[in-house]
Amino acid sequence: MNGRWTLAPVSSTRPVGRVEADLLVACDGVHSVVRRTLYPDEGPPRWNGITMWRALTVGEPFLSGRTMMMAGHFRRRMVIYPISKRYEDQGRALINWVAELNTADDQPMPRQDWEHTARLKDMLEPFASYAFDFLDVPALIRRAEVIYQYPMVDRDPLPTWNFGQVTLVGDAAHPMYPVGSNGASQAILDARILARELALQPSTEAAVAGYDAQRRPATAMVVQANRQVGPEHAWRSSSNGLPTGSRTSTTSSASRSWRRYPASTSAPPASTPRCSTAGPRCRSAEPLGPAAHVKEE
Repeated sequence: MNGRWTLAPVSSTRPVGRVEADLLVACDGVHSVVRRTLYPDEGPPRWNGITMWRALTVGEPFLSGRTMMMAGHFRRRMVIYPISKRYEDQGRALINWVAELNTADDQPMPRQDWEHTARLKDMLEPFASYAFDFLDVPALIRRAEVIYQYPMVDRDPLPTWNFGQVTLVGDAAHPMYPVGSNGASQAILDARILARELALQPSTEAAVAGYDAQRRPATAMVVQANRQVGPEHAWRSSSNGLPTGSRTSTTSSASRSWRRYPASTSAPPASTPRCSTAGPRCRSAEPLGPAAHVKEE
């Protein structure tokens, strides 16, 4: 693969000209055309049986106004946080949320594209009990203008991204489950390392080789770790280890029992239900009622 690359579309709904370049960096996502060209026998992404619904809802700030909340467990949970300084300055909140539900193990992967929308009635019921005193999650879901649906997928790590003057970044290189926001953050690290190698190495080929050597093993470890669901694994294991008959707490009782205690406290008081601490303050709820952990700034 020597010399300059010339790209031309095989088919398109609109005219696209030819492009020549010294390096082709494929950042075309989980369904990467370049990756499929380099690994034609790989097959489709791996679906883990979890369906995700994502949306934005305009509402009132909750807790600190900059709180990130996780409620439930990896196979049925909500992740909720505000994303807009402009709305914050107006005393409002633009709230990003994702709902995750294990809908089918060992079944064919459902439709996957960026614009596939869901009907409210198809996804609200599993989260109907997630009503806390500080945030009514079902109401938040109902107020969303549009809800997008995606299967949670990844791919097995590749043996190499080094093709001389061609390489992969982001989801084209290492699609992974969205644990700890690693999908986005690992892509940012890819770009940083590739840019540094291109600036420091004597040739494009050397830069691609250096980038591959640094990033591919690191991201392979993250892909495998995310299949273990990260910190949520400890949370779920703790809930699963409760004595028989202890899974009877309801959302309303959990909501009423939330308490604050300083992050410097090594453990909550004995009367405080268990929680997972993240940030300067922690609110706790009884596991499976639903379990929740909150990060506040």
